Amino acid sequence: MAHAAENTPAYHIHPPRTLLPFLIEHLPYTLPILRRTQFALHAASPTARLFATFPPAEAPVRIDTPPKVFTLLHVDRAFEPSGAEAFVFSSLELQSSDLTTTSRSAEQERCAWTVEEERLAAKQLLALLAQCHHLRKHGHEKEGEDDPMLLGSLNDVHLRLIREYAPSIIREDIAPPSGPWRKFVFRQPGGANNACLPPSMAGQLEWADITEDDDGLIASTNSIVASAREPKMVLNPLPRVGIRTLKTGELVAWGFLGAEGCVRTMFVKPEWRGMGLAAMVVKRLMDSGMGDYVAESLPAQETLDGEQTLWGHADASSDNTESVATFTGKSLRGRGMWEVWWVRIDAGRAWNVEQNDPWKRPRRT
Repeated sequence: MAHAAENTPAYHIHPPRTLLPFLIEHLPYTLPILRRTQFALHAASPTARLFATFPPAEAPVRIDTPPKVFTLLHVDRAFEPSGAEAFVFSSLELQSSDLTTTSRSAEQERCAWTVEEERLAAKQLLALLAQCHHLRKHGHEKEGEDDPMLLGSLNDVHLRLIREYAPSIIREDIAPPSGPWRKFVFRQPGGANNACLPPSMAGQLEWADITEDDDGLIASTNSIVASAREPKMVLNPLPRVGIRTLKTGELVAWGFLGAEGCVRTMFVKPEWRGMGLAAMVVKRLMDSGMGDYVAESLPAQETLDGEQTLWGHADASSDNTESVATFTGKSLRGRGMWEVWWVRIDAGRAWNVEQNDPWKRPRRT
């Protein structure tokens, strides 16, 4: 069913499975919203919603002729194990990112679309964010109250649109946008075990589960987990892997995926570094962690050049040389693709701005 206020873009609520082939077709750019959608299907979350500015199909199909400018948003305001409640993807990301391009200036990216297309994309984005106000999370149900919401892995393109057309919705008073983080993309052959411990470590280490007894250790090395009221509520829903010593059972390396499939936590104890354990953890996460919820919701194989593959992604700051070396090393062979931010906005303000029609004012220069 289409919904739209006067002079605003129509938006549609999609059954998630019908959009999976479309999202897979646009890999790797759709990774955050695709994985978040798959995770919601895996968790059977009743509060998850998937919005798009084009109408849904009756069954999972390939959409051969999508509109030139479109926007999608996945939101779940009740179940947020990674912290972020919403993830955005739009056609502008296809124009501003390129697998064959390693560096492009902001001005080059902006020239990839016309002013009219940019304005339409901004209008679509604000219209979808405004709908999140009607999905207010527990504790913020009363009209007139603050309605903060965290946008995760937000492409730099979208943050620039928000800053230009609706800067008032950013909750700088709570926290400034976190970033920029470089989005690293990598892939592994699908359906294979790519994370076997090398024979030289077979008598020392083993793959092992992470339990609640490990929460304190993990929290001591991760500020997000440490700041949570209930660390286990952050950790328990998420795919995770660990490596322990065979002799003592000591946890020496571990990793977690966010609900959007991003490597959110990766840690190796100092005395065990330099052995390639970090890359092994990431591969194992892709095989046995992400692989579970991806496989059960996959209507079509993820392929590249006709070969089955499994895409992964991670965020890292440019000065985090150890993480960058892991993601781009000979084991993962990842590439830095685009920049992302984590941005706190106010969905109520988005609703008010969108209703007051800011599009009549001239573009800022």
